Amino acid sequence: MWTEEKNTTSAVTRTRNGSQMVEPALTVPLLHAVQQRNGAIAATVFIAFLLAFYAVLWKCMVSPPQRKGKGKVRVRMKHRPPV
Repeated sequence: MWTEEKNTTSAVTRTRNGSQMVEPALTVPLLHAVQQRNGAIAATVFIAFLLAFYAVLWKCMVSPPQRKGKGKVRVRMKHRPPV
């Protein structure tokens, strides 16, 4: 059912229909390496977002508040004494 390729250094086996399959003994270390790489990428993206968020917060804290022109004029009302 399974035929081994001529290259004995490779751990890849071929089926009769031509598809390839990796030996199960190699899948665990390979899976572990892929998970570590994916975790490192996720951690890098997370830290980048945190740094960007911190930079925006720092910019907001350091810059003075922007005051727009006096669009609303406050009017003082005179209170009339009751009659």
